[in-house]
Amino acid sequence: MTYKSTLAAAVTAVLLSGCGGGDATMANSPAQGKKQGAAVADAPVHVFPGPREDYRVTHLGDTTTVTLKSDERQTVQVPADATLRFDDGSAVFGKANSAARVLRLYQAAFGRAPDAAGLRYWMGVLEQGAPLDAIAAAFSASAEYQDLYGKTPTAEATVGNLYKNVLRREGDAAGFAYWLGVLNQGTATAPQVLASFSESPENQEGTRAATENGVALFEPGVAYKPVARPGASRIVLAGTAVQLDGRASSGPGKLGYWWTMASRPAGSQAALAAADTATPTFTPDVAGDYRIALTVSDGVSAGKEASLLVTARVIPDVWKAAADKVPASGNYVYLEGAEGDAIVGNSSKLYKGSDAYLGVGAQANLLHVSLVDVPPSGTAGQRWLGIFKQSGNATELVPGYHADAIRNLGSPEGPDGLSWSSVLNGGRICNTVQGWFVFDKVSYKGKELTAFDLRFEQRCDGSPAAMHGQIHWDAANLPAPVLPVPAGLWSPSIDAPVGNYVYLESAAGEHIGGGKTRLYTEAGGAKVDVTGAEISANVKDGDSDLSGHFTGFTNLLNELQAGYYGDLRRHPSAYVQEIAGPRDDRAAMDWSGNGQGCTSQAIAGWFTIDSVTYAAGKVKTLDARFAHSCGAGGSPLYGKIHWAF
Repeated sequence: MTYKSTLAAAVTAVLLSGCGGGDATMANSPAQGKKQGAAVADAPVHVFPGPREDYRVTHLGDTTTVTLKSDERQTVQVPADATLRFDDGSAVFGKANSAARVLRLYQAAFGRAPDAAGLRYWMGVLEQGAPLDAIAAAFSASAEYQDLYGKTPTAEATVGNLYKNVLRREGDAAGFAYWLGVLNQGTATAPQVLASFSESPENQEGTRAATENGVALFEPGVAYKPVARPGASRIVLAGTAVQLDGRASSGPGKLGYWWTMASRPAGSQAALAAADTATPTFTPDVAGDYRIALTVSDGVSAGKEASLLVTARVIPDVWKAAADKVPASGNYVYLEGAEGDAIVGNSSKLYKGSDAYLGVGAQANLLHVSLVDVPPSGTAGQRWLGIFKQSGNATELVPGYHADAIRNLGSPEGPDGLSWSSVLNGGRICNTVQGWFVFDKVSYKGKELTAFDLRFEQRCDGSPAAMHGQIHWDAANLPAPVLPVPAGLWSPSIDAPVGNYVYLESAAGEHIGGGKTRLYTEAGGAKVDVTGAEISANVKDGDSDLSGHFTGFTNLLNELQAGYYGDLRRHPSAYVQEIAGPRDDRAAMDWSGNGQGCTSQAIAGWFTIDSVTYAAGKVKTLDARFAHSCGAGGSPLYGKIHWAF
């Protein structure tokens, strides 16, 4: 088949299929001319019996090592560009092969990974000599592309969508303007720009994990076996709906699903709904174990049955905070003690996420809660630390009641562990603990904890006096930067200097900047650093030595994100960070120097990240503005940071 006829068939197939990847019929057409057994043209093929998950694959230089997990002695070394063929599919590694290039184009065009048939099809087209921008043109003409972006997207929409799909952010002003000019001036077509974004270092970095882990594919003419993957066993609360998920199952063709209730506790009437789909549901109606089995078929053969265990628990009627003691919404920690309690005493305390540093960290079956009540001055107030450890070796927290908890915090094994302590003025801590805790709700997104509801009771050192606590935390309650940035905010009136700089404009009566306007350049000794979602700036001019710090929702963001940040706290001191942890759910800012700062007043003001770009996980460019005052109504210190790293 000639290149022109192949490309014409490709475009027609995409338009008819309504998706970027096509269907199984399309996928076979250009691949027929390939030599069977070559997943990637000219790449050696090595066959391994059993599913891929039975093996560990590592890379070093030009060599790939494949080891059978159940027998470390069975190890094979193959070339790094080899195709590895397992019973349930093949995998190719590296970023230069046709599979990796097609995967990147799918990400740039559609913001998703390729489906198996589409990947196989477009690899064949690419390996027959079609240039990437020609395939990008076919993608741009597809029904999926037009459903996502419209039949005739504007140049602005095209560039904006590429930034979102490739860089996972809004376009910075300079970069957006450049690519917009390229399209409007006819320097390149939209498919050519799509191909450029697809092969950019940023997209290669964004898809690096996928290419290093191996691009999964099904070679034409190879009889792969369907594999059922029903998901991990789990613990739930009786009476709550459970959704199963078999979408990780694999096979060379469209899969059919057959779920069955293999066993259930005595007296249970639970039944599966939508048992012939990938995601059926059921509600465990009594406590106990439910064994659910899954079989999948690709229409040619059926795979082996696989199953998971769903354990349903019930929570006894134990202490719960009165409804009028806790807020109806928002994150909070409520503590209630009794006469003789060594930690809280005969009192109650409510800390809301809006007026305290609340840090949450979960690792496997262990939860840390760190809490610092920060008065308006920004100095540290009351400090608390809670640790809750579920017994066993679970890889994540699960809902349920944990009786007979003790102060067992150091080992991941052993019984349930509990500790709630104060670290103020020498601290108040229990040497021994008796108590219980309940996770009424636990939610994850992937491996990230997103929400939980927790109650607990703790008795210290054999005392009959108990303290109780109730915690509600939901990542959805955490703030986020505002986009678009509100209009009318301060901007410097001077023309932008060339190179890196920090510009400060101090109003009359503002004591940190001394009422002066200064331009600090990198050549003059100004420094700007970015770590995670934090910015640090230091500027010097003669006897003047000022430092600024900005923190952007470090409990939510692992890197800077463009937008407007308001309702700020004073940037926490190192001691507060040590107690509360470096990840908190409020944006913060602080400027100080020359013996001046907001030592006894709250911070007022805002900051914006007008643009920020990343490459290979590191900040490349940053533009930010701010207004900083000591106390509401205080004279402001304005500033702008422009930096290329």
